[in-house]
Amino acid sequence: MFPRTVVAGLIMAVSASASAQSVDVSLSDDTAKFTYSQAVGKQGFGRGAWDASVLFNDDDDFFGSLGVHVMGEAGSGAPGLDAGVGLKFYGMSAGDYEAAAVAISGLLHFAPPAAPRFHFRGYANFAPSVVTFMDGDDFTEIGIDLGYEIVRDAVFYVGYRRVTLDLDIDKQKPKDVKLDRGAHVGIRFSF
Repeated sequence: MFPRTVVAGLIMAVSASASAQSVDVSLSDDTAKFTYSQAVGKQGFGRGAWDASVLFNDDDDFFGSLGVHVMGEAGSGAPGLDAGVGLKFYGMSAGDYEAAAVAISGLLHFAPPAAPRFHFRGYANFAPSVVTFMDGDDFTEIGIDLGYEIVRDAVFYVGYRRVTLDLDIDKQKPKDVKLDRGAHVGIRFSF
């Protein structure tokens, strides 16, 4: 319970001191994920941003993350397609196990020029064993979603997310903890 309280407090403290860029809430039958993002400026053709997320499930598993990424147009041959890369720092608790990880991130966002209210988004965050600490061996978070912009700056979406922590407790019997695996619905507000 303590890590969840600390991360939630950190997200609220940071968001109170800055104007929000976006708030994202996604829910399934057994998980909830909350994300706050803030733009940090432009560099060349890319846009920088940082984000803070918290995910918890009904098994009392939990992760919090802080990340930074840069997004930009993928190229002139693909109008509506943005791509990005970044880093995420995770802290997590799953049952009796705790882990921390530094993940590299890849992001894609596509809004077809002929139908700009439709949004497709995909991401992958991976931390191999060399940058996964404590009880963790490696960590993966992947997700995709398809959304529709109901009104300007408000997107409703459906998606799939898989969050897996491989544990480093017994090399003879590797164990995975699925923090989340399945479909979810969500809303994303931009300010």
